[in-house]
Amino acid sequence: MPKLKQVPLIMAHFLKNTLRGDLRSSRVSLQKYLVHALDKRLKNDGIIRYSFWKYNNSKKYYRINNSSKRKSSDIKFAIIYFYEKELKKKAYYKILECLKNQTYNNYRLFLINSNIDDLISELDKNYSHICFIEQGDLIANYALSCITKTIQGDDSIDLIYSDEDVLNRFGLRITPYFKPQYAPLLLFSHNYMNAFLCLKLTDQVIREISSLKKINQVSIYKLVLKVMRNRAKSVRIADVLYHRHWHHANTLKNTPTTETIQQEIKARKLNAKILDYKVKGFNLLKFYPKGHPKISIIIPFRDKISLLRACIKSIETKSSYENYEIILIDNGSKDEESLKYLNNTKHRIIKVGIDFNYSKLNNMGAHAAEGKYLILLNNDTKVLTPDWMESLLGLAQIPEVGAVGAKLLYPNHKIQHAGIVMKHYHVNRFLRAYKGGYKEYNNLTREYSWVTGACLMIAKEKFHKVGGLTESLANDFNDIDFCFKLLRKGYYNIYSPHSVLYHYEAASREKKFKSLINSERIYMLQKWNRGKGCDQFYNPNFSDEQPYFCVKINKYIF
Repeated sequence: MPKLKQVPLIMAHFLKNTLRGDLRSSRVSLQKYLVHALDKRLKNDGIIRYSFWKYNNSKKYYRINNSSKRKSSDIKFAIIYFYEKELKKKAYYKILECLKNQTYNNYRLFLINSNIDDLISELDKNYSHICFIEQGDLIANYALSCITKTIQGDDSIDLIYSDEDVLNRFGLRITPYFKPQYAPLLLFSHNYMNAFLCLKLTDQVIREISSLKKINQVSIYKLVLKVMRNRAKSVRIADVLYHRHWHHANTLKNTPTTETIQQEIKARKLNAKILDYKVKGFNLLKFYPKGHPKISIIIPFRDKISLLRACIKSIETKSSYENYEIILIDNGSKDEESLKYLNNTKHRIIKVGIDFNYSKLNNMGAHAAEGKYLILLNNDTKVLTPDWMESLLGLAQIPEVGAVGAKLLYPNHKIQHAGIVMKHYHVNRFLRAYKGGYKEYNNLTREYSWVTGACLMIAKEKFHKVGGLTESLANDFNDIDFCFKLLRKGYYNIYSPHSVLYHYEAASREKKFKSLINSERIYMLQKWNRGKGCDQFYNPNFSDEQPYFCVKINKYIF
């Protein structure tokens, strides 16, 4: 995607190629310009942006390749068409027509209201997988082919789900939901895996289905949670295979699932509570620490003592957690005011006389730390929420969790950090702090591939397990690299919306360090190039040019 300063050059190439008679090159140049202009001006989640996406994907048509096609009996779908009160003939005929047009046709449709006994006896002997469609909803013509192709690629997959959108009152497809791969904490907030849901029929799945009193959205949510509790292997198909009726979409928005998640929290023995939240369809979870382990707060700095003083004062006066130590890594302070402050502070000081190396300074602090948990903290931050340490610690204590990042705000109360996605964008940057943003992500405890090192908590044992921060990344990308290493070890990196601080971004950074960025960027490309295009917690249908969960339109659209 071209940048604004490149537009005059693009237009010059367009005119030059036109005069030469190279109309193809002219068309490509014009397309680049127009797509760039549209991407800048269209609303983040507007219907026009999704219309362009649908146009770009209109030729997508999955068929099973005959050379790799299995016998029809190998993959057979039991499609559960469920409804609450009565079967509506118009909706029924629509789903029949939809299934008739499927490019894979080894399935049987089951109409389910309340009695599922007959279904169980059928599932036990005839079918390999089960899918769910609510009355009035539809699926893409290639949905079953796409799922079949996924299953053929990996027999061990237990659960498959897809992206979805909404059929409005006029039958138009709007409001897509482009989903991440499996994110266990995000799944507690709402059942984003319920469409187009396909489960491999195992003894456990059949037992769970047979225990249901009826099949509806709530019972399917419970089923998904139980299956994923046992570490089922799941795959998200990044394509809109499910079209939800507008009435069902509205119902889901207003259906509380608090009781379901409270039961799941208890079953998994998690130390968490569901807080009151303004949006009914979402559960706002907060995790609490077990015990009071010591936390070591590591703050590298050099002079700029006004920033450090404000940072430490906010920790001392606002923090409700008491069992902590502050380790100040003095990287060669010389100002008289700085030296005077350091002579009078009660906190530990480690003097390091080296050129600035953020990674090395923090590693030294980690080795000197007495606490079981570490907080890497920039000196240009200020605590806002008293229980910021408890909120981080409650998550950091979960065995599967690696790094936990805070919600960081600019002084004008706009978001600086609420998670980092592919191409290292801070999501929803500059939105108001109280705004939930796309799917309320700003206010939900959820997984991201990366969180910022400006305020990051991790168990000391896990920090050392991945080798700490990479010291060849002295200035930038060290937190991104660190999170990559945690992901590679199988940990989840978590964003906590309940730990809120101000971040006076780059206030303590000196311009001379910016010359290092290019070499560090090259290092990241060489080491993690394969991982950059594969962000499991960010959907590839989102724009990789804007950090607001915008629908992607940066393909040729004319």
